[in-house]
Amino acid sequence: MTRPGNSFKFNNQLPKFFANQKFNQPIKSSAQLVPELQKPVKITKTAAGKKETHSIPKWKLCSSHTARRTACTNLYEMGFAESDIMPISGHSSVKNFKKYVRIDDERAARNLAARFHRMQMQVA
Repeated sequence: MTRPGNSFKFNNQLPKFFANQKFNQPIKSSAQLVPELQKPVKITKTAAGKKETHSIPKWKLCSSHTARRTACTNLYEMGFAESDIMPISGHSSVKNFKKYVRIDDERAARNLAARFHRMQMQVA
C-alpha cells in the first residue's frame, strides 16, 4: 500500500540513485559543524612504495559509511539483536558483523553493567 502523494512524487518510479560523492556532501557539511570533529587526525597513505602522513580535520573523514557503522554500533549497544541489525546493514554473517561493530573495552563494560543493573531491577 502506498501513502497518498508518494506515487506522484516519483511518478511511480524509485527515486534516482545518488552517487556517494553527492550523498556524502550533506554528511560532511553537518560533521563540519561539530566541534569535536575539528580536531586533526593523522592519516598515513602509501603511494608508489612511499608512506606519506597527512593531518586533516576529522570531519573530512565522515561519510555514508561512517553513518552506517555508527548506526550499527548504536543499535547493537542499545540491545538490538544482531539478527535484527544485519538485514539493515547488509552483513551476511555474524562474524563479519562483529568485526564491523566497534565496541571498545570501556563501552563493553558499561553496557554489561547497565544490562546487569536492569536485570537486578526486574528481580527486585
